[in-house]
Amino acid sequence: MIDRQGASFIGLPLERDALWPKSVGRCQRISAGFRYKDVEGAKAKTDESIQSSAARTEGLCAAAPLPPPLAWEAEALFVRIFEYTDYSLRAALSGSYSEHLDCVFTFARDEGRLIGVGGALCGRQNPAMAILGPIGVLETHRRQGVGTALVTSLLKCLRDRGCQVVYLGVSSGRAALGLYERLGFITHKGIVRRLFLGSQDNWEQAHFAPSNDWCIRRANWGDFPGVQVLLSHPCCMMTVDLSRGIFSSRYLEPTRFLGVFPEIMRTCQRQGGAVNVLVTRATRSVVGLAHVCRLPGRGRRHVAQLEFYVHDNHVDQAGSLVGATMRDARGLRVRTVRTSFLDCDTLKRRVVERLGGIHVATFNASALLDGTFEAIVVYQWNLDAQ
Repeated sequence: MIDRQGASFIGLPLERDALWPKSVGRCQRISAGFRYKDVEGAKAKTDESIQSSAARTEGLCAAAPLPPPLAWEAEALFVRIFEYTDYSLRAALSGSYSEHLDCVFTFARDEGRLIGVGGALCGRQNPAMAILGPIGVLETHRRQGVGTALVTSLLKCLRDRGCQVVYLGVSSGRAALGLYERLGFITHKGIVRRLFLGSQDNWEQAHFAPSNDWCIRRANWGDFPGVQVLLSHPCCMMTVDLSRGIFSSRYLEPTRFLGVFPEIMRTCQRQGGAVNVLVTRATRSVVGLAHVCRLPGRGRRHVAQLEFYVHDNHVDQAGSLVGATMRDARGLRVRTVRTSFLDCDTLKRRVVERLGGIHVATFNASALLDGTFEAIVVYQWNLDAQ
């Protein structure tokens, strides 16, 4: 986007070696950034020469909020490529999440025209984990090293922020999978891939380590990466969110990744609800998630649905997490709270029954796991009677 001789970007003059103006937002130079100057004959180049060309360029990794013209331009490119995005891209570009979440972006241009944008997310309080995506390159400029340069820029930016592991969601049939594999991403579970920027020795053991020093608090957007890491981990609790059809990756490989946490947050905000996380104080790791949300429709707003998921090492704290979320449910002015899970999920049954949940229904053969039909049970709490 910027060369050493100076250039203009979205109408803003940039002097030689100048940084992004303070009014635009925080940024830093990224040596592996990308300003694609010459695309004529690029398809005839070898991959090696393209990567070498990209490495000689210089660009910016900018943190949200972006200036409105650039944010609109980036959003238009993503919508043109994907038709939709998994999380609220507009909110990320405009800085709506930036109090708790670092949303960083890098750009590729061909003679002033935006041809590629890449984004990544990491929490401000715990930048050890990050989410990569979305990455979008116009079809006319693919297979020319643009995507590689965008991702390389973002990875360096995340490494500079102290990130240790980067997660992304990409299905096996996507053409971009080869790019991520070349950069070192490996399959974690289902569509979830990850790349360790440092040592991966005992990373999960340390991240999810048992701890007696923990807290329960309201979730914020800075928990986005940590929650997604938890939800992709193969825990013994069998369902992450049965109402959304999301199971533990121990039993069903995930087919959704990036959009899960934003959907939960937005639904609770729109319909009325609360999202809580169980966090270890030492590592600030999210090891449990619970949310309660009123059902949609005027005729069902007296009922709320409860979902929860806790890592195996912290099952003993699951009751405290669910109990705190039940207390939040009272503020929703609902009469009944319901939760559903598989009949064979003894961990969730134990938590719910210890908190006074009453079994009200069983739906036989309502879930299929590994070729076996499983029953779904429904428990509820009548808040008027408590």
